[in-house]
Amino acid sequence: MLILLLPFLLAGGEESPVQGPARRPKLVVQITIDQLRADFLPRFKERFGTHGLRYLMEHGVDFRDARYAHATTFTAVGHATLFTGAHPEGHGIVGNYWLDRTTNTQVYCVDDALHARSARNLLSSTIGDELVLSSPKSKVFSASFKDRGAILPGGKRGKAFWYDRDTGSFRSSTAYYPEHLPSWVVAWNEAGRAVGLAGREWGLLRNPFSYAALERDDRQGERPPPGFERTFPHALPSEKADLFRLLPFTPFGDELLLDFVLELIDQEKLGQRGVTDMLAISFSCSDYIGHAFGPNSLEAEDNLFRLDETLSQLLLTLQERVGLENCLIVLSSDHGVDSIPEERHLLSCDSKLNDEAWVARSTNERETFLKHVDSGVACCEAGRHYPDDWITEVNRKLCKRWNLEDGTRPLLGFWNPSVYLNENWFAEQTLERNLIEKIVAAELRRIPGIAFVLEKHRLQQGATPRSEWVAMVERSFHDSRSGDWILVQEPFWFLNPVPNKYAAMHGSPYSYDTQVPVLIAGAGIAPAVVHRRIGPEDIAPTIAVILGIQLPSASVGHVLIEAVPGEEEVRRRALEANWRKR
Repeated sequence: MLILLLPFLLAGGEESPVQGPARRPKLVVQITIDQLRADFLPRFKERFGTHGLRYLMEHGVDFRDARYAHATTFTAVGHATLFTGAHPEGHGIVGNYWLDRTTNTQVYCVDDALHARSARNLLSSTIGDELVLSSPKSKVFSASFKDRGAILPGGKRGKAFWYDRDTGSFRSSTAYYPEHLPSWVVAWNEAGRAVGLAGREWGLLRNPFSYAALERDDRQGERPPPGFERTFPHALPSEKADLFRLLPFTPFGDELLLDFVLELIDQEKLGQRGVTDMLAISFSCSDYIGHAFGPNSLEAEDNLFRLDETLSQLLLTLQERVGLENCLIVLSSDHGVDSIPEERHLLSCDSKLNDEAWVARSTNERETFLKHVDSGVACCEAGRHYPDDWITEVNRKLCKRWNLEDGTRPLLGFWNPSVYLNENWFAEQTLERNLIEKIVAAELRRIPGIAFVLEKHRLQQGATPRSEWVAMVERSFHDSRSGDWILVQEPFWFLNPVPNKYAAMHGSPYSYDTQVPVLIAGAGIAPAVVHRRIGPEDIAPTIAVILGIQLPSASVGHVLIEAVPGEEEVRRRALEANWRKR
């Protein structure tokens, strides 16, 4: 019955969830696909099934030009923005990691000294927090393979679960469950579903000749995790430690997450209790696979088709348990991704590099590899930054300039995208801070592949040049957490503290990293394709208006009128919310 019903809804019958009067949904499902660039969906739409991504594209509002307005396109930052409607300047999550200036120690975005993991570093309420405040009987849950992909969406009042690589199970923290996990979670974990995946082989889902990337299975620059090769098939090992470590690099990780989520829906009766509940799901395997093999790889393409099937199963189950006409479904991504730098280089330049030769090259050679030979093809400058190398070099120059003892570290280090001043060293100096910032900025700007550098004092004083790029950095800057120098790389340059660990990277303000899909479907929402510029920060206030609740505390987004059901009162609230933003 279930399989027969959904095609009827897809056909636009009277029972279609996009028809009929608007009503407050019983369940809000906000799906985040980690590292899903916007162009992937229209490119592969005709090859998706009818119950998953294609269903949302055709039966909801498909916003084709959604771009993050901040420069720091990292997992933690994107998830925080999606659920708060704020930029890093407001929600405080400036990266996956940053430096605590008082202790000179690294902070992980969801660190909590008391509970190990929580949303204590998030400085804004989330849409789920506001839902619970307005309706105390509502439940808010979030789940992901990544802890930050679950914790930040869940906020302070939701309950978060994430994958434990040590045990192959799903865990939480005492911030959510002070005494013990729910009995159903314990039972699910004890069933050993991850162990049951031992020996499973990841091969191509479809006819090999139907894949656009078939000829690119073994490509320059791919960096699969130890235990996998660069080409299909990829078999999961039987040894538990390796199995649990490699599982996120396969589509089977998302399937395992879905299995857990469906149990969560059933056990917690989400959307079935007479109040509005919220479920945030972040599928992470696309990010692991994209980092290892690149976004244009055969692995990434096959994973997208398998993810579409996973989403189909989710929507079919929601139809059976809750009814899609009773759900508000939102899908987006935390960031996009660029191609592998070596791939960009090889596509446009005549290069004979291989991985061994690349690693063996000197820092200067690695920082700039540009050589145009192919006629009629514009050569693309691309490269990998080696932050440890250039931090060491700048420190050496500063020591020489100020006659400091060899080995002195005026710059403490690089936490993407910031360079931090060594506060202990500075406290012993008579130099003016602004002068230090100016001198160091000049040195950093000399690094090949760096587009521009902004000093902290200029950001604090608003003394920066006016451009959209600078505005994106300003939205990414938080006074007590960001570093003393904010760096932005040139287009197509890989910038990460660990440059050789990953094949492909994100984190820049360029369109390949900022442009993501936004799909919103639900009762009373008319299907449409919208090409006007919006931002993922607009999602949280849109949900708030549909539910008739307060916007998250730091929200700066606008309500997406196209996704607001047609009742006059709901649209009036949307217009008022947007007016207040002016």
